[in-house]
Amino acid sequence: MGQCKPIYGLRFDSFSRKMLKDISNTKKMKKLLDRATITGTINAIFTKSGVGSASVNIALQDWSFLMNALKATGPLRDGLIQRNISLAILNYSNSTNDDDYKQLLFWEGLANGCKY
Repeated sequence: MGQCKPIYGLRFDSFSRKMLKDISNTKKMKKLLDRATITGTINAIFTKSGVGSASVNIALQDWSFLMNALKATGPLRDGLIQRNISLAILNYSNSTNDDDYKQLLFWEGLANGCKY
């Protein structure tokens, strides 16, 4: 990660605001997907049968499948975020406008690991 410097006078246009909103929604969806996966698994264990057989259901549950499913959501989220960052960089790359150049610096910073 390079040095992350402040960009003075940065103003986001509607395209950048949309990309940032998409990134925020992607992060929220990852959390929601993780919760739904865990909730679905717990629900399947305890609602398939009575309380007495819950321990059998726990023992028979494929926990490695659950862990692999949870591990897969991170790279999926990261790929979607990187896609938005790449689209923004492409959008601002050929502009001669100073405001667009500042937005390009912002998106390149995110691509290099800076946080906003």
